[in-house]
Amino acid sequence: FRDKPTSAGFDSFALNIDGNTVDAVRRGGIDLSLVNTAVGAFSITNNQVTGVEDGPALTPDAISVSLIGTNVAQEATNVLRKSFIEGNLIGVSAAGAVGQISRNGIFFTAQEASEVQDLQIRNNTIQNLLGNGIAFDRQDKATLHTVNPESDQVRAVTIANNSVTLAAQNGISLNVQN
Repeated sequence: FRDKPTSAGFDSFALNIDGNTVDAVRRGGIDLSLVNTAVGAFSITNNQVTGVEDGPALTPDAISVSLIGTNVAQEATNVLRKSFIEGNLIGVSAAGAVGQISRNGIFFTAQEASEVQDLQIRNNTIQNLLGNGIAFDRQDKATLHTVNPESDQVRAVTIANNSVTLAAQNGISLNVQN
């Protein structure tokens, strides 16, 4: 893909999480939270998350991204710009070693008045889960927008070319509620 985030500019963050191995952890494998008014972009690529153990109440997802608010008097207005979750191995290593994920392979939630722009979830291999392969949750007034699309992108969120096997729940779960 072209035009991946490389400079924070006026954004709160621009993250590149690439090529990491995470195994036998007690909470989430990779956990990113945008809280209240965060603005930025990320690329989570080519990571291996093979073992996440904990009770479901503690969100032991392999990869978790949350746009949330903590201020009761004001709604969250986080903005996630063009971001990528691509080429990750979840629940299995490149050598074929199997691990178990206690909840979801990839979990994404946008709440309150947060905005998601051009999110790509592609080409991930996801196996051995006690939850969903990919869980996408949009709540309240959170919005999804196409702003700076990839050449083959036609929607604000693209979930494509992922392989999900051995999930105790759904392969891909989409939940939208106001």
